[in-house]
Amino acid sequence: YEMSGIVREFIQKCVVGGRTMVSKNEKKIIDAFIDDFDAKSLYPSAMIRMLGFLKGKPKLIPTEELNNKSFYDDKDGYFLKVKITKVGIKRSFPLLSKMNKEGVRMFSNDLVGEILYLDKTTLEDAKEFQDIDYEVLLGVYYDEGHNPKIIKVMSDLYENRQKFQREENPIEKVYKLLMNSPYGKSILKPIETEIKYISKDKIDDYVSSNYNFIRHYTLSVCGKTYKVYLYKTIDEHFNNAHIGVEILSMSKRIMNEVMCLAEDNKIPLY
Repeated sequence: YEMSGIVREFIQKCVVGGRTMVSKNEKKIIDAFIDDFDAKSLYPSAMIRMLGFLKGKPKLIPTEELNNKSFYDDKDGYFLKVKITKVGIKRSFPLLSKMNKEGVRMFSNDLVGEILYLDKTTLEDAKEFQDIDYEVLLGVYYDEGHNPKIIKVMSDLYENRQKFQREENPIEKVYKLLMNSPYGKSILKPIETEIKYISKDKIDDYVSSNYNFIRHYTLSVCGKTYKVYLYKTIDEHFNNAHIGVEILSMSKRIMNEVMCLAEDNKIPLY
């Protein structure tokens, strides 16, 4: 199901883009040869590794079950508002993040007391790799299984792209776009402005009928029409935020497993 309104807005708060940082957020001067590791097709890899896309509609977690850990054991997915109470393991590349005063997302170990929005995969990784404790304040869950079709579709797209790359066929670029676009499409933000062009002789009638929705309007360069900017109601905006969040989180899990393993074995990452 696609979703709209408050539920969409709540789950969309769990969206966290790629982790872009240097180790410990500190400038490094390295007098040595270093290797550059690049995960290939990370979002498609995440979609293949997932069990599929969550089926059914999100359900509100009952208040009495919010901090009952066993309640979550058999849930296919969940999206939570939590308060962090402990970060047991400090990492050079922390798994969790918060927004600073300038609106920049900072991945940080200093999160005790912070309110975060986390999905199932992110929470499991934070517990495993950083030994966090937390209090759940609010959340929704899914318990109707997964639709696994994306696994075969994405595998077929990937294999076809590999084939066309070997043949040096430029259509491989189209396959790359096809593999990456499902993730971006799933978390489209609401479009808050709509533009319409109204002929000059009809503008007065249009304004009198739609004044509640008009931001402003200007005469077009041609002088024959008005360009009208309208408020677009966001309750008509639907997306698959739960899918996009889970793709992002699984892609980070793929990275977390490698990077935390390296750090645990004293292998420096920059």
